[in-house]
Amino acid sequence: MLARQEADAWAEIGAHQQARAALTKATQARQTADTDSVGGLFACGVIREHNYTGAVLLRVGQPADAIGHAEVALNEARRDQSAAYGTMAQLRIWAAAAHLSASSVDGAAEVLRPVLALPAEQRLDTLVRRLRDVGRLIVGDAAIRTSAPARELHAAITEFCASGSTRQLPA
Repeated sequence: MLARQEADAWAEIGAHQQARAALTKATQARQTADTDSVGGLFACGVIREHNYTGAVLLRVGQPADAIGHAEVALNEARRDQSAAYGTMAQLRIWAAAAHLSASSVDGAAEVLRPVLALPAEQRLDTLVRRLRDVGRLIVGDAAIRTSAPARELHAAITEFCASGSTRQLPA
């Protein structure tokens, strides 16, 4: 888990080579690690592993590889329903960004469908902020933004963000 967080930190500051090296270190650590009977904060199950790895790969410019990791995590989540909805939503949001980076509006819309269907009380500020970033990807890409599916996806994202859980709180 710590090596994946290291990769995430390197990717966040744009140090792509160091991020890739940390992912390699994380893979090696996974292969040699003992089974963790305690779990907790530093546990790194399959979903979490691929969530971190895919998000890092997206930020270092490898959207196709990121999509592959999203698919593994989503398949695992179908078998193991214990992942928190917020974790799954965040995974789906960066996966949508990876699809858009690979010029697949349909892929982005498909992976975001469950997120956009969340009830208002589950539309956390973190999800709203990350979805706004996805909306900016759509608007910022001249080749994508004029298509009808992209406009529909952008409208759905805008509606989601406008009805987030923070809007439900009393003033």
